[in-house]
Parts: sequence; C-alpha cells; structure tokens
Amino acid sequence: MNRANIMQESTRSPIVPKEKTHDVASKEQSYVPLRIDESERMLAQAMSSLPTAERDKIIEEVHGVYKPIEEEAGFVSKKLAALDSEISMHKNDAYEIALKQNRSFVEDYDFRLMFLRSEGFVASAACNRMMQFLKLKQIYFGEGKITKDITFLDLSEDDILSLRTGAIQVLSEKDRSGRAVVAVLPSLWNQQQTPENMMRASYLLEMSLIRDPDVQKRGVVYIYYDTKPYNSGLSAPDAAMVSLAKIHKASMPVRYAAYHICLRDRSGYHSIGHAISKKEDIVKGISHYGDDKECLLKLQGFGILVSCFPINSEGTMNLDAHLEWVQQQREDVIAETTHPRSTRGSTIKSSNVAALPAPQQQLQRRDTLESIFADDSEEDILVDGSQPPSDEAALARAAEMAPRSALQPAIIDVVLGRGRWFQYFPGNISFREFLEERDVEYNEASRTDKVNMTKSIVAELRASGRRFLKLERNQRGSDMWIEVGDKEIYKKVSQCYRTVRKKDRN
Repeated sequence: MNRANIMQESTRSPIVPKEKTHDVASKEQSYVPLRIDESERMLAQAMSSLPTAERDKIIEEVHGVYKPIEEEAGFVSKKLAALDSEISMHKNDAYEIALKQNRSFVEDYDFRLMFLRSEGFVASAACNRMMQFLKLKQIYFGEGKITKDITFLDLSEDDILSLRTGAIQVLSEKDRSGRAVVAVLPSLWNQQQTPENMMRASYLLEMSLIRDPDVQKRGVVYIYYDTKPYNSGLSAPDAAMVSLAKIHKASMPVRYAAYHICLRDRSGYHSIGHAISKKEDIVKGISHYGDDKECLLKLQGFGILVSCFPINSEGTMNLDAHLEWVQQQREDVIAETTHPRSTRGSTIKSSNVAALPAPQQQLQRRDTLESIFADDSEEDILVDGSQPPSDEAALARAAEMAPRSALQPAIIDVVLGRGRWFQYFPGNISFREFLEERDVEYNEASRTDKVNMTKSIVAELRASGRRFLKLERNQRGSDMWIEVGDKEIYKKVSQCYRTVRKKDRN
C-alpha cells in the first residue's frame, strides 16, 4: 500500500516505545513452531480429552448453533458482584491507574459486562482478561489513554497503513448465525510495518465490532486465510507477531466463537491462528486445505457468506469494501469530534396534557411513546389502510422491506423506524404497554435508580426473547435487519419516559 494514500489527519505516534511491547512478549513462553501434522495431533488430543457435554457445546458453537447465555437481570447482577469481588483481590497497576484517571470508566456496567460475556460469565476469567486488557491498552497507546475510548485519530501513520492493507478486516455481512466475521490475510501484511502496528490496527477493528452487545453475546468468527502455493523455502510464522498476537487475543474482550484456518495444503508450519490458540479453545479451530475455490466452498458450508469475502474463487483480491470501512471509521470520528453525541438527537414537541382527565392523560402518554418509535413525517406505510396490520401482514411487510436479510423480525420483536407501520407493529405495541406499566415507578425513582431501572427493563425484555431491530443499508446497497445495541435502547427508553414526564408537567 502506497504511503501517499494514507489519510493525513492522523499522524500522531503512540506514546509507548516499541521495545516495551517486546518486553511483555518476552514474558510469554518461547514460541516453538509446530508443523501442521503436529498441530493437528494436538487438536485431536485436546478434543478427545474433553467431557462429552463440553465437546458437544464447542461443536455447536463452531457450527453456529450455540445459544447465547440468557442474561436475566438477577443472573447478571450476581455475576457482576462476583466480578467486583475478583477485581478487589486481583487488580493490577494498570487498573489502579485507571481508577485514578476515571473511576467510572472501569466501574461502568457495560464495560464490565463485555468481559463477562467474553468468558462465558466466569468471573475469575473475566477479571483476568480485564486486567490484561487495561495493561495491553497501556502498552499500545500509553498510560494517558487507559481510560480513553481509542479512535482512528489515536493511531499512528504506520498503524493506519497496517489497517488499510486489509491484512485484518471485517466482512460486510455476518454469518448465517448472525455472528461477525473477521478475515486475517497474512499475505497482505506490509513488512515495512511492525507487529505492534498490526496489533494496534487490530485493536481498533475489534473494539469497533464489540460496541454491539449482540456481537459480544454471539462471538466473532475468525478466518485465517493463506492459500498461496508454498515455496520450498517456507519459514515458520513470524515469532514476534505470534507472541504479540497471543497476548492480544488473551486480553481483548472478544468471545472467540470459531477459527477457520484455510491453507493450501498440509506441508509446512501451522499458522498464527493455530499458534495463538489457548489449550482450552484450540478445539474451536477447523482446518481447510485446497485452492481458493475449495476453501471458499468449505467456508460456505459453515455459513460464511463468501460473496462478501475479499478473495474470490479465482484468487482475485477486492479490498473496496474494506477501504470503505476504513474511510467510514475516519469520517465517524471526525463527525463525533465536530458534533458530539450529547448535542445530537431529535426534539419532541410537547403539548399541554395537564387539563386532560386521567384516562385521556394515559392515552396522551401512549401517543407520546408511539411518537418516539415512529416518526410520522415520512410517508405512512400501513399495509392495510387505517387499521393496524395483522401479525401475518406485519411479518410479510417486514420481509418485503429487506428480502435479502437473513435476520427477520418476529412478532414479539421491537422494530425501530419511521412511519405508522412501525408504530403499529405488534412487538412495538406490547413494548409500549410494558413501559406504561412502569411509568409511575420510573418517574418517582432517583437519577441513579432510573439508570439501573432502564438497564433492568432492557435486560428483562431481552430475557423474554425480544430483540430490538432496525433497517440498515449494507455496503452492497441492500437493506438488512440488524439488532440494535443496548446503549441505543437505553437512550430510547429514557427518552420515552423523559418526554412523558415533560408532557405531564405542561
């Protein structure tokens, strides 16, 4: 990749010198490369040593039929308390620094929850990963940024060059199980950049993914893809890259759902993907051998949408989607800097409801809640005239809106969008009724209790099987139904109650 193509807005270098990262890597056990046949024997031994129930669970996750843990409010609270206890006993220097900088950052509900999700709600493992993550962040970006949300502008020029190469990239579509997919293409790694550059680029990419709670719950599928013909002088994977990647993987709050290792044949050494796998999750790795056509066909059998893979069956590379993603990251952070989220958002016109009788006030509250979830400024799209659609008609219309979307709304789901069809979608009606039942309790709560109540409401709704969906156009121009993250729903619930309260005062 030509340096002249780099975006010039971000040229700051990380504070921490490169050798400091190598110091940490050196603490790891020395990397001993294994040939592929040796690696496969290790995989077989690891799989056979597992209890049948655990082995079946891993196989289900690899094949995408794993069911995420149900996050009932009581269960989550109990696990968060257990994590807090573990942290009090095992906090490290990076955590102490973070506490002094910004206590709310490391004590944030959502921040801690993503570590619990990445470790299947095992508090001790989540604590260990959280401590390693803070240390890793300190190493990558410097002590001053431990409690800062890292953005595109925090990367150095070489970090961005590493990101733009496409050596690691997110596919534009999730797999058939709704999991995010990351492709690792070592043939694109620019040797002029260091392993540290690549790891910082990976950090930004992975953190951008796990902002979505659904990605945290379902996990991420990784594809290590290197099908170029091997030469007789094949060497083992770069030791520095392997050491850093191993630390990186053990630290990031990512649930690693499956690894697909695509290689030309069984000759030579195992890949970095094999090298960085922990003993307990090496069994999530599946090896595929053959040329591009053969490997893509095998990936397709595991629910990967190969139509959005950056390499086609003829071996032709296309990085357009990835470069658009990089550009979008840059534009998003510039927009955020120019127009902070706190200043955004629509304003709801208030009307006088004080003089209305109580039953009419209740109807006004319902109208207010409806107006937040459906903006009637756009064309009405009711499917059967003036009456709310039947369940069958509502689902049929949802399918028409996004015919290529693998994810489709169910009757109980909440769908966000503009138009009266959204307003009268069955799941939206039941959602408004659910909020109305808690109207008085919410209005009488303190600010802190309101925050906790909002999170409890969303957790309860999710535990009941409801999803929050919206339409989003993908990079290929197709409308797709996607799940909305908890933070967006928190804001929506709070906005509903806040607007109702304002109307009551007037």
